[in-house]
Amino acid sequence: MLLFLSSIAFATEPWIVNGDRMFGLPQVVQLVATNNDQSSFINFCSGTYRERAAQPSFAGGCMIDLHTTTVSLLSLALVLWVGCGPMPPDDTDAADDTDAPVTGACAEEHVTNNADGDLVTICDAFFADPPWVHLPPDRSGSTATLYGVIIPEGPYFVDRDGARYDLVDASGQLLDNSTAAAATVVGDPIPIPGLPAALRMASNRSTYTLYQVQGAVGGNDASPTLRITDGRPVVQVPGNVIDQTLVGSWEGTVARRIGEEEWDPDQAVPLRIEFTDLISNGTMPIWGVPQTAHGEAPSPSLGLPDGQLFITSGVVANFEASVQAADGECLGSLALLGDQHPFYGADDATVDAFRWTGMHSPGGTNVVLSYPPGSGFADGMNFEGSRGGVTPLDWIASDPGQELTITPHSGGMAAQTFVLDLHRVEGGGAPCTP
Repeated sequence: MLLFLSSIAFATEPWIVNGDRMFGLPQVVQLVATNNDQSSFINFCSGTYRERAAQPSFAGGCMIDLHTTTVSLLSLALVLWVGCGPMPPDDTDAADDTDAPVTGACAEEHVTNNADGDLVTICDAFFADPPWVHLPPDRSGSTATLYGVIIPEGPYFVDRDGARYDLVDASGQLLDNSTAAAATVVGDPIPIPGLPAALRMASNRSTYTLYQVQGAVGGNDASPTLRITDGRPVVQVPGNVIDQTLVGSWEGTVARRIGEEEWDPDQAVPLRIEFTDLISNGTMPIWGVPQTAHGEAPSPSLGLPDGQLFITSGVVANFEASVQAADGECLGSLALLGDQHPFYGADDATVDAFRWTGMHSPGGTNVVLSYPPGSGFADGMNFEGSRGGVTPLDWIASDPGQELTITPHSGGMAAQTFVLDLHRVEGGGAPCTP
């Protein structure tokens, strides 16, 4: 039953709520509130009035200094109910806004239906400072509402603080994703029993989507669990926005060449790479489909329409000439190293970078770097795939982790010695003399 309560209180001294002076003297204040249960509402407030009125602060962080000459019992109940802070949300509270679009998530955004027909917020531009995507507050309770990332490989749920929840069923057993974990399986999606169908798991949608989930949190702080009873995609990031995070300047070091297919990372030399352009590269596979040369699905029917991929093209800026670093230091030309040039034999300075999903684990994302052509290896990759700023985990973190450690994809000794360590920078790039 919905109850509307209204009463008049004549205040003889100011009321202080959350540190702000709310009412002066003399003033007439009308109090209006609602509650679903009249009896429990009155019993709670009247039963705790004397105890709480004597306290200067309450659990909700509110303080009320109240002295009145004429205040009805219901007025006191209402004032104290507000002062006592928010009640722990029950299942109804947690579900109130589960269908509302998430707005204010990105610096530029629009709300529309995605290719699957889900109403989502499309992130047209990240915020400049981390977190790049702003999610609504999580809500605790017997049925919690959480916002974050789903990792089908686990399967796990990861929140904005990086806490990882093992996903379990109603009996507390870990969900079985053994079918989805087989990278050769093709489907849309490959079902993970125990997850709501609306999440469309497992699929590579998880690499460009942020989710709202509801369910029961269990386990402990060291090993939390989550039984998801409902959920939906809420924020989706287009491929051009994701891959734009790679565009710009990256600096670091690259191992010096010391012999035929030999490099020494302990003799690393400065490196600057500048990525400038995005080239459309089709769409990512739905899940478990063999990709072609740059990670794209072999045909549109096997790809995700919303999973656009782009190749980020650029050059090694100090390949043949010295350039200024972001900190003002002059980075020497690699050409001066002769046969110790890390990319010795390369025809030119061009490089490409692009995302590849599911290369080593289903649902995972790696950044692949195509070396300057003719340098001996076709490409290398970042085995710390989430550190390039290109995954949902990065977008909601306080540090998006724009760092890349690249080693040759071919493996072998070169994978241990031909190491590029890069991080994103701003500024620099002008010609200079060492």
